[in-house]
Amino acid sequence: MSDIEAAAMQLFSQFTPGQQEQALEMLHQIKNSPEQAERGSGAALLRHAGRISEEDGLIMEQGIEEMCERIDPRDWNLPG
Repeated sequence: MSDIEAAAMQLFSQFTPGQQEQALEMLHQIKNSPEQAERGSGAALLRHAGRISEEDGLIMEQGIEEMCERIDPRDWNLPG
């Protein structure tokens, strides 16, 4: 058993029976999802190829460069 499996089992054992049922249902949904089969193949990403125009892509790139490469002092919780 891997470390992840052991950690999941340990956590799962702490759930109430209702929570265990919900967790099991979620695991089945994940296992049976179409994205699961595509994960790691790049197919999920390729489904979105061409949906954003080159012009929009350049606008987005410019916005990211302008807005994400700066420091806003309001984002810092400094004492005082």
